[in-house]
Amino acid sequence: MTALQFPTSFTRSAAAETGPVGQEYSWHADIAPIGVFSDHAVIDVLNAAFQALVHRYTGRDEIVVGRAENGPRLAAVRSRIDDGSTLIDIIRNAEPAESDTIQVAFNGVSGAVSGAELIMDVDVEGDKADFSLRYDRSLFAPEFIARLAANYQTLLADACERPETPVRALRLIAADERRHLLDTLNATDWPYLRDASIHSLVQTQVRRTPDAPAVEFGGATITYRELDERSNALARALLAHGVDPGARVGVSLPRSADLVCLLLAIHKVGCAYVPLDPTYPGDRLKAIADTADMAAVVFDGAEPAWLAGIGATPLSRASLVDRAASLARDELDIEVNANAAAHLIYTSGSTGQPKGVVIHHRNVVALLAWAWETYTVEDVTRVLFSTSLNFDLSVFELWCPLTMGGCVVVVDNVLALTEDTDLRPTLVNTVPSALNVLIQRSAVPASNA
Repeated sequence: MTALQFPTSFTRSAAAETGPVGQEYSWHADIAPIGVFSDHAVIDVLNAAFQALVHRYTGRDEIVVGRAENGPRLAAVRSRIDDGSTLIDIIRNAEPAESDTIQVAFNGVSGAVSGAELIMDVDVEGDKADFSLRYDRSLFAPEFIARLAANYQTLLADACERPETPVRALRLIAADERRHLLDTLNATDWPYLRDASIHSLVQTQVRRTPDAPAVEFGGATITYRELDERSNALARALLAHGVDPGARVGVSLPRSADLVCLLLAIHKVGCAYVPLDPTYPGDRLKAIADTADMAAVVFDGAEPAWLAGIGATPLSRASLVDRAASLARDELDIEVNANAAAHLIYTSGSTGQPKGVVIHHRNVVALLAWAWETYTVEDVTRVLFSTSLNFDLSVFELWCPLTMGGCVVVVDNVLALTEDTDLRPTLVNTVPSALNVLIQRSAVPASNA
């Protein structure tokens, strides 16, 4: 029979390095309610409850648990538990088993036993009982054992109240833990600027630090004032090309400071951007474009083939920038509601066609409210903007620093850190595979913590 695989707090490889460390968790309880199982010995009921607990923790239908019967030796006992098995069924159907390893055990006889990683000792005296969980501290954390004890008491109490209930349906989570899970962890109300738009928060930062660096790319830097003015002009250029507030604008540009300015401009004109990363395969971009209902698509260089037949106005970056050069650079008078769409994020399409999810300004502002509480101004001094717009992490990398006075350091991807030592980011977000490459190449920036 395969090993029980009872969950542990620490890996067995780590435990092997320290060796077993004995520890104990004890409690005293009134067991008078067990009288409902009057046809069975109290110790058998307590043992069956322990086996039911092991079943619930492991998810195994067939389990082998040690039981002390005569002397200090543990005997292996097999239990088969199905959807309808009650505590009484476990008592009746338990049978001797052969097992080379006993991971958990129940001891209801006097005298200490050993030979398992986790042992429940029970000493019954009338309607009272002393319980003790002896465990290997190198495998189990005290908090895990305390929770296990509470779950055992909850399961046993529920079985006494509902003796005909299958063990899979018995309550397991103790009242305190239930309150923690349902109430404490779900108390997620967070005060934030619910009626603010993303670009209004950036504009507030512009007024605070107009001459501070806002975006850096290729060794060149633009200030918050320059970012604001360039995005205002680009917003007017979009309007001049027939893009109305409330429309969706596809963005298929290489990464640069111009990209950041355009995204801010799209928000200022009351539109949502649709990420169309030009490094993606044409078929993938075509699948997104066919369903995104875009009024226009901004691209760089030659017009992409996948744009054909989608009904959106093609706008080259060069023509947009040229048009913006002759337009006013002051703030626009366009009101954007917090419920307005900010951008679309498309699913991977691994289970079919990619599906677009509309993200509103209020959603992003809620994320930013969390970021403002989580990160310091020093943390976001230089944030690496390395994630494709087609991934939602890019939203954090872009708008978090720009609403906290930081600088967005634009790169093609995070591996730029292996080539350019002048980037000096204070915050980097990436996936584990890329981080592993950075570690191998000694390119992880030094921590300020």
